[in-house]
Amino acid sequence: MKKLKLYKLILIGQLGINLPVTLIIIGLPLIAFFLIDNLILKIISMILLLILGVALAWRLWGTLITKWRIWAFGQIEDPADLIILRDLAVQTALIWQDGHTFENTEIRTAEERLKIRQISQAINEAEQTEDINAYKETPSSVGYKINKANILFYLVLEIFILALSVMSFLLTDNDIISGFLLLIFCGVFREGKTHITVKHLFSDKYFLEFDNEFLQIHAPKKQPIKWENIMYIGVHKDERFMIVDTKEGNTHKSLKVDLKIYQIPDYKRFKKTVQVFVDRYKIKN
Repeated sequence: MKKLKLYKLILIGQLGINLPVTLIIIGLPLIAFFLIDNLILKIISMILLLILGVALAWRLWGTLITKWRIWAFGQIEDPADLIILRDLAVQTALIWQDGHTFENTEIRTAEERLKIRQISQAINEAEQTEDINAYKETPSSVGYKINKANILFYLVLEIFILALSVMSFLLTDNDIISGFLLLIFCGVFREGKTHITVKHLFSDKYFLEFDNEFLQIHAPKKQPIKWENIMYIGVHKDERFMIVDTKEGNTHKSLKVDLKIYQIPDYKRFKKTVQVFVDRYKIKN
């Protein structure tokens, strides 16, 4: 029920702000498209009206989004929901990330700036509390299983491509080249996806583990890495990958881990879990 309220606040913002903004940007050039017959004049008018539409829409967004921020965040009682609402608003392109240059284009009065500063302070305090709780609640070892849906998808796709290439050889006389190309494509597709095996569909063990000694990666290949050898870990939750930089002796390595192959239900929570282990073992990120 709580989440439903948050989505309702986002929906109101989308309908009341992003919808009219989009209609202005698209609508003004369309007027020239439908009303002007001369091609050159139509193109020039559409470009000019598009520029005008963007300028008007941006000013409208800058005014309305400030009022939505104050109203929407004022509806929240649980401090933890302030973070969720902020993240949802960013994900749905309603607001920009905190500190983004375009955030400065919001039109705010002195009173509105004060209210938004108070909202930002409340979000920061909620995040600090969340980080403390995450540190306390995260056990000494955490594991993630393989994403079987991801494996099944790639296996089915690989079988389909292989079947097409075989059919090109067997069922047609003049399509041998296509068969060869499909086989080559299948080989290239397979490269880098060594984690895709049928046996993994029936495995119930952890393929990515954090414990008090190692970061253990079991797919695509088994790689136990001692914390003392890890120089940096960075989770890119939007692109679904993790960078691990290591140093052993004079050897430096950088490993890119595809997180999509693991069962990670909440990437934001995963990122916090990684940060807990980084803090515990004093990795200088």
